[in-house]
Amino acid sequence: MGSVMKTLLFLASLTLTTPALAALGDQLATPASGQRVLSAVTSGNYTQRETVDGTGLHLREYVTSAGIVFAVAWNGPAMPNLQQIFGSSYSSFQSAAQARSSLNALGHRASGDLEVETGGHMGAYVGRAWLKSRLPDGFDTTSIQ
Repeated sequence: MGSVMKTLLFLASLTLTTPALAALGDQLATPASGQRVLSAVTSGNYTQRETVDGTGLHLREYVTSAGIVFAVAWNGPAMPNLQQIFGSSYSSFQSAAQARSSLNALGHRASGDLEVETGGHMGAYVGRAWLKSRLPDGFDTTSIQ
């Protein structure tokens, strides 16, 4: 196979793990082509929407009654695009990740308003993240699964 074809296949594979979704703190977005909505369940003052893409990446978005994404959780064979998920909070997450002292043994990072927990291994990644300031009243973060 030629190098041009290999490059094109590689670039195409990158787009498979980049779902269209709202960043934390933004309005909920319509799923991209290739994503399937598995469920949307309203519980009290929030809705949890779960989608899956063609690679098997499951993404659960937690949305306020006003349509704002306040938390996400994921599991699958590849990491989601964290820059897209974290939106404007990504730079503080990146800084916290570089300052290894903010990471405990459980893969928990806290940086300002953003809380992130990650884990897993190659082919089986899990994680969850939320914005503390956007949590609905009385919401328990252990519900983010």
